[in-house]
Amino acid sequence: MPNATSPPEVQTAMLLGLPQRLGGEGLGGFTHNERIVLGQTARTLSAKDCRYCDLYWDDGLDLECQSTAFHDNDASFLSDADRSAALEAMGIRVLPMTSSRLGSVRSVEALAATARTMRGLPRHAKTQRQHQASVELLRETQVDWA
Repeated sequence: MPNATSPPEVQTAMLLGLPQRLGGEGLGGFTHNERIVLGQTARTLSAKDCRYCDLYWDDGLDLECQSTAFHDNDASFLSDADRSAALEAMGIRVLPMTSSRLGSVRSVEALAATARTMRGLPRHAKTQRQHQASVELLRETQVDWA
């Protein structure tokens, strides 16, 4: 996955981005770690000139992957909050996602449904074959990143 900077980003990208026939949710078209140059208000909130979006769709949705392996300290928590506030000030909707949302097909589907709703996209029902592909893809991406 070009520009992905953490294993959870890659896992999320596969589960959400791959076509349904391959077990994904068909929500491709995002970029990893899109650089967003901040305006004055956002810079004030963030104390930085730019921020990066984990999975970014051009219609203004940023899905932020948060896991204990990479965000389990006070500094990361505060930085994540500042990033979200700055991006929201820029008109970018932020959907925080913890790695526990990748624990079952049902929770991945719920995450995808939320992203679709936020982006104004219709929901797509899966065939039995697509559901089975989702189960297999989730099993293949379940890795102990530590």
